[in-house]
Amino acid sequence: MKVRAVEDAPDVLVEILSPSSGDRDRRVKFELYARFGVREYWIIDPTRGVLDAYRLESNGYRLRNQPADRVCVGPDAELG
Repeated sequence: MKVRAVEDAPDVLVEILSPSSGDRDRRVKFELYARFGVREYWIIDPTRGVLDAYRLESNGYRLRNQPADRVCVGPDAELG
C-alpha cells in the first residue's frame, strides 16, 4: 500500500465551531479554503444550532442558505 499526499482540494470541508476556534474558522480558514479552491465550506455552529453552507464562486464564497433556510443541528433536532 502506498502513502500519497493530497494533490487536490476537497470538494467539501465541514468545520464544527468551538468557542476558541470560531473566529479563526470564519475568517482565516474561510479565506484559505477559497484560495485553494475548496468548492463548499460548511460551518456548523452548535451554540446557535445552525449550519451555514457556502459555495465557492468566482469572487469568493457565497452563502447558499438564507437565515430562514438554515438547518438546525443539535441533540433536539428532528431528522427526516
